[in-house]
Amino acid sequence: MNIKIQRNKKLLAILLIAFVFFPIVKIKSETVDELNQKISEQKRVIEELNTQQQKYQSTIKQKQQEAKSLNNQISILDNKIASKTLGVQTTKLQIDNMDMEIKAIQMEIEKKEKEINLNKENLKNSLQELNKQEQSNSILKILLLNDSVGDFFDELTQLKSLESGLQKKVDELQGLKTWLEDKNKSLENSKSELVKLQEQLEGEQLGLKEDQDVKFMYLSRAQNDEKKFQKLLTELKKEQQQANSMISQYEAKARKLLSQKQGQIQDSGNFIWPVPSKYVTAYFHDPDYPFRAIMEHPAVDIRASQGTPVKASASGYVAIAKDNGMGYNYILLVHNNGISTVYGHISKIYVKTGDFVLQGDTIGLSGGMPGTPGAGRMTTAPHLHFEVRANGVSVNPLNYLK
Repeated sequence: MNIKIQRNKKLLAILLIAFVFFPIVKIKSETVDELNQKISEQKRVIEELNTQQQKYQSTIKQKQQEAKSLNNQISILDNKIASKTLGVQTTKLQIDNMDMEIKAIQMEIEKKEKEINLNKENLKNSLQELNKQEQSNSILKILLLNDSVGDFFDELTQLKSLESGLQKKVDELQGLKTWLEDKNKSLENSKSELVKLQEQLEGEQLGLKEDQDVKFMYLSRAQNDEKKFQKLLTELKKEQQQANSMISQYEAKARKLLSQKQGQIQDSGNFIWPVPSKYVTAYFHDPDYPFRAIMEHPAVDIRASQGTPVKASASGYVAIAKDNGMGYNYILLVHNNGISTVYGHISKIYVKTGDFVLQGDTIGLSGGMPGTPGAGRMTTAPHLHFEVRANGVSVNPLNYLK
């Protein structure tokens, strides 16, 4: 066997050892492990905080079954404040954890990208060498240069083994690429979850402040006197009943007029959110509603900063646009199929009774800041009170909003 054939066999053997038997290049990173350790530790703390919250929630449920006295309401609020304080702490830890998870994923992605680039370069060099060998070692040349048929098949087998080994490395690199794509999707999901957690934290902080403000309101107005407290509850209940009665009367009147005119409202049948935010701070018949001692919450409260444009959720007629000055301002719209919507705590009204509005039209500005026009007495922070009524009865607005 001549020197050229021996040199070719040595080169083949080196390539086989380098790319068939060696594992794909790995880059170690202890920092990711450290982050994951911190994440695990904080998750244990979060579980402990959740357990404490459940205890407060259990006490709240028990107190909600008791008679509505000043002491009872203060006790409920104290437990809510304690529970929401833990909730804020928990969410902050979850945000911190999500930050670390995102950082860990980014570090893993960077590490894998380096591995891919390094192995791609090695593979590129190997393929170039293989290409050179294939160009200089055609089957005819191999047959002519080898002294025996056995040597010919030995060298041909080594070439095929090298090609098979390189294909394996290509497959492994493709696997790394797929892993990288999955991790990038995971990163985007984590970032999206982080945004939701940040919104949740903001809502919890507002909810905590609201409960603190309600407690202050009860204590300041009742002056730690049970009789004054009961009088306050009676006054607030009366105000609420009067507003509800007026809404029912004007709705019935508007329905009658529409019936006489045989008016038909053309709309899409779908209800849009009346303000840009879709963050609900108090749900329909919410057991944690801070004024539950006065009424069951007949609507959803949607986060909206003072002065946010309020849109008509569906096309309809303005049954009433009630301006009570510093009291509770609201707009009532009537729609098809016995449905109506109420928009409460309006700081500025843009429509008048009898107007026809299209879905998405601006009908006013939101309010709810205590002591401002349209807020009324039963509010502690800016928001939109949004109510849906079916045949005069309040129903859950979330069943209509899309």
